[in-house]
Parts: sequence; C-alpha cells; structure tokens
Amino acid sequence: MKKSWIAILPVFAGFLVLLASCEKGGMGNNPMNAPVFELPLSVEYDGTDGILTTDLMAGKYTKVGVVTVFTEEDGDLTVTYEITESGWVITETHLYVNEVLYEGPVKIGEFEPGLQEFNPGVMFVEYNNIDFDGSTVYILAHAVVQGGGGGHPVNPVLPAEADVTYDLGVPDCYVWAYISNGGILDSEDPYEGWCIDLEMGMDGAIDPYHVKPISSYSPEFFDLDLIEIEDNMDLVNWILNQDFVGKVAGDGLLFTSGDVQVSIWNLIDGVSSTYSGTGPWTQNHVDEIIAAAIPNDGFSPVCGQVFAIALVPFDGEVIPSAQVIIIPYPVYCYGEETAWGAGLDVGDASWAMYFTYPW
Repeated sequence: MKKSWIAILPVFAGFLVLLASCEKGGMGNNPMNAPVFELPLSVEYDGTDGILTTDLMAGKYTKVGVVTVFTEEDGDLTVTYEITESGWVITETHLYVNEVLYEGPVKIGEFEPGLQEFNPGVMFVEYNNIDFDGSTVYILAHAVVQGGGGGHPVNPVLPAEADVTYDLGVPDCYVWAYISNGGILDSEDPYEGWCIDLEMGMDGAIDPYHVKPISSYSPEFFDLDLIEIEDNMDLVNWILNQDFVGKVAGDGLLFTSGDVQVSIWNLIDGVSSTYSGTGPWTQNHVDEIIAAAIPNDGFSPVCGQVFAIALVPFDGEVIPSAQVIIIPYPVYCYGEETAWGAGLDVGDASWAMYFTYPW
C-alpha cells in the first residue's frame, strides 16, 4: 500500500468554497485528486468500536444493502457487503482500499484488493486481511447487483434457517405460516401453507418450528426424498399459481383448500383411500384440478409468479418425522444494476462514490 495520502479535511474546506463559487455545469473537468464532492448519504462511524457503515446504493437511488468496515484484532481491515432489501443479490464486487485516492477515470478492473464473482448471486460478501497501518484510507466499494424490475427470472437466495409459527386452524393441512429470523422470508403477513407428506401430521405443540427453507426446484429438495413422485412437483408449482381456493369449479361450487390439498397429494404421493386434516373436498374437484395441471408438465414460474419453498423441520439436520410445509414465494424479475457504497462523488463522468476510513 502506498504511503503518501491526501487528507480529506482540507478538501471539505475546498468544498465549501466550491459551493459558493461554482455552477453545477462547471464541475465536470476537475481532476480525480481534487474532486467536487456531494454530501455523504448515510455514512455512520462509531469511533469507539471503529465500525463504519454506509448504504449500498443501486442505480444511484435505491438502497439494497450496507457496506461495513472495521479493524480486525490483528490490525488488518475487513470490508463486508450485505444485502438488506428483499429481492436483491450480489453477483460481483470490486473493492479499492488505499491511502491515495484512485486517480483517473474509474476503472474497476484496476481496483485492489479487487474482484469477487458469484453465480448464483449471494447476499453477503467479505474482504478480510487488508493491510492497514492506522492511516486514513480511501475506499471505493463497487458491486453488481440483480433485483427490481426487468430482466430474467431468478429465484432468490434463501436463508439457511428460519423459525416458523403455524396457525393450524381447521383444516390442519391448510395452514398460515408466520416466518421470523428468516431474512428475506420474514413478513408481517402469513404465508399460505400446504402439507407435503400424506402420512405425517402437524405438531401444534412445537412453536416455533425451526426449519430449513429449500426451493422446490433445487436438487437439495429432491435429495431429501420427501415425495414419492418427483416428476410431478412442477405440476404442484403450477397449481400454486392458480389460486384455486374460492374460485368457481365446473359444477358451480367453489374449490376448497381440501380440494387443492388432496390434488397435491395425488400428484406427489399417489392416490389414497383416506385423507385426514384436509377439511371438505370432493373427488370431481380434485379431478378437475389435476386435469388442468397435467398439460403443464415442465412448468417453470416466470416473473410475477410464485414457486414453492419447502419449510423442512431442522435441528442441525433434517428431522424425518415432522411434516414439511410448502409455501408460495414470488419469482422476481432481476435486472443488473451498478451499486456503490455511499459517500462522496469521485468527480469523474461516472457516479462512483468513495468514503474514508476512519471517517
């Protein structure tokens, strides 16, 4: 790391002069080592603990996460990126840490300690063991994120674990699932839930359930051998996108949650002579739902639809004797956005920002 550096405090004084003497249109030709600054967005620095946090901003105006900087016990620096807003992931990061502000038009490929890439996207990135001698350093924290509108459908990165409280009600196999400690799955509103296993019951005494959320399109889901007829799980996903409950069936009556639950069991567990915990259902409604689902073999949800997430009871390993519930979760339309750790404008043609540590 270079030993010469440009102090930030004199530049703040220059910033006050610039505010009084420069028009907005005249700021584009300042050299990188004497940039015109914008005010910091959301940089917070705790001088006691030496922890700095700032917003990770996508497309200038959308907060998608936070960047955190702190000093390790051995004196080195750690810089982390963390997604905090639902529906976003990080696919790429570039980091610049130096006692000298980066000079010239920003070229992220020249950054040190440099590039990290992720496929699929992640929600947390860490750079550690960065040399630091206590002198003020300049940090440019760049990321490529995916989220928001436009682009192609990508399932979100699910949390490793979560807690779920089930409102069993009647029938038991049509539940409301309240999720906490589950990152992007946390919601004040409950999820509609359906039982997977025909032979397993719910235990109302367990509150909350500790679960491992797994996408129904993930190989991990099928490795658990939770269902008998794996090829039909795509049809179950199609059913979840139709909102059958409360709609009018061919006989003029309304589809019930029992109709949907028995249809799900028929497709993934086979036909049974007895069903418990379903509430009212009729065979002709089940037949109608299944007949409508069959032509949709190979169904894959797109932007604006939902896919099934299995909430698998978990205590360090999967609990085989407990019921697994599936819930619908949105498939987002992801498009790429550039993101920067919020701070001061570097002054080139881009909207790149930097901050110093300590602030």
